[in-house]
Amino acid sequence: FAQSHREIMLSSLRAATKTLWRSNAKAIHQLTNSVQTRIGSNTLRRNLSLLNRKALQATTHTARSANLMIYQYSLISMRRVGTFNRLNNPTSPSTTASTHRHEGSHHTMSSTEQTQRNTSTSAEASSPPKVVPFENIYAYEERRQHESEHDAKVIFELIFAEISQKLGGDQNMTFPKDIMWLCGAPGSGKGEMSQWIMYQRGYHADPIKISAILRGTEIERLKAEGKLISDRIVLTILLEKLLLPEYRTGVIVDGFPRTYLQAEFIKLLFDKMLYLRRKYDGTAHFAKFRRPKFHITVLYVDEEISVQRQLHRGQAQKEHNELVTKTGHGELIAIRDTDLDEARAKERYQHFHEHIYQSIQSVKEKFPFHFISAEAPIEEVKQRILVELEYQSDSELGDNTFDMVRQISLASEIKLDARHKLVTRLDSYALEQNKDIFQEVINVFKYEFEPLVRQQALMGTCIISTENKIFHEHNGIGLTMMLDLLAERGYRVILDVIRSDKPMHIDLRTGHITYQSKKIFKFHINFPPPKMRHAIQSYDTDVSVIQ
Repeated sequence: FAQSHREIMLSSLRAATKTLWRSNAKAIHQLTNSVQTRIGSNTLRRNLSLLNRKALQATTHTARSANLMIYQYSLISMRRVGTFNRLNNPTSPSTTASTHRHEGSHHTMSSTEQTQRNTSTSAEASSPPKVVPFENIYAYEERRQHESEHDAKVIFELIFAEISQKLGGDQNMTFPKDIMWLCGAPGSGKGEMSQWIMYQRGYHADPIKISAILRGTEIERLKAEGKLISDRIVLTILLEKLLLPEYRTGVIVDGFPRTYLQAEFIKLLFDKMLYLRRKYDGTAHFAKFRRPKFHITVLYVDEEISVQRQLHRGQAQKEHNELVTKTGHGELIAIRDTDLDEARAKERYQHFHEHIYQSIQSVKEKFPFHFISAEAPIEEVKQRILVELEYQSDSELGDNTFDMVRQISLASEIKLDARHKLVTRLDSYALEQNKDIFQEVINVFKYEFEPLVRQQALMGTCIISTENKIFHEHNGIGLTMMLDLLAERGYRVILDVIRSDKPMHIDLRTGHITYQSKKIFKFHINFPPPKMRHAIQSYDTDVSVIQ
């Protein structure tokens, strides 16, 4: 297994290397060696990051394209190894004969997707109605657990930097003030409800449909050139569309997210928009960066109703096509095969529930989440949407209030910033000028602190008082080193510095008392204690043991 997949990954890397063998030669060599020596290792990820940084530095279109290809092939190769069992189990619903599957995290395109939607004039009315196979656009969704936040952040930063450079800097970006991310189960009436939501939210432009992006001219051109359609390409097109002027008042993004990586993209975009708002606060560009408002909306129906509505829609479209064929008037409608076959309709619903719906779970805690049952009649569903949107709007802070409150940093931001600074300080302690002092501090913990901590290990807390001179000398850097060292090793510490004045001499003639000052450093060290099992008396048994 390992040998065969090494060969797969190496062949992918060689294909990328042929495109750009001069630029980034050292990085490619390191990456290839990493694959040969240790599949999926941390070294491989570090070299991928190196390639990403070099891709951002490329100045010509050819260099950027080649770097992107290297990144894509490398990421594909890593995920192939992690999904060996799935690749060797072709019984998954997403690997049916009606789809053409690109391995790795790439979109699956059916052969019918490469043809235009059939619109017929009276001369074309005699053509037989077409049946469109269900487009399992994201065949890799079943492997979303192998995608990490690291992957999402790398892809997002590449996309954002590329678009920012194209626009002459992030100060020239203008995002929608309101974005509705809309998903719906098959047969939930998502198309019709989109228009209702647009009206209620005051959006002026039609929704951005992910399915339309995947059938767009740019995607078709890339496919014609033999290029793989990766998440990076789709997300790039989506972000460019969000920056268009017609979407400034707000927009619905229909059919997004569909994967864990795309859900992470939503969170990263929101954080970036907040960052830009803070960055340009007090400047002439501040008006462009309004407070972002994201909403996640899911229209949901159960499987039985979903299948009924899909089959009813298919039957109605079939009758319509038969009438057009007989009379020669009207336009033929492309029919999904899932709307004609009950088993395929169930498969489509299961695909939504297992992949698309699950991907939403990671973002619903961060943004207003609208879960709306769409099983009732249309007018009743519309009323539910109206009530839900009004309730969420009343629960949001006003813009002026938000701007005032945001002066206080989020706890998560403070923690992240503190962690970054901690790592920087610890690295500086290991430098030559601080190395000896740092080792002394480590020895103090090993020989003075740790024995006492071990004695109190079952309690999870230990109080240590010390007058060690290492904490007095060198302008207190030893004390800072100890606190950082304890934090890095997982201890929670509260420090008290107690000043003590000891009388040393009394002048009997004048009554003046001379004191010697000293500092006592009192460390309150806390850590998780081990779990204990306790025996208690029970009415049912003599002794029962509980956790």
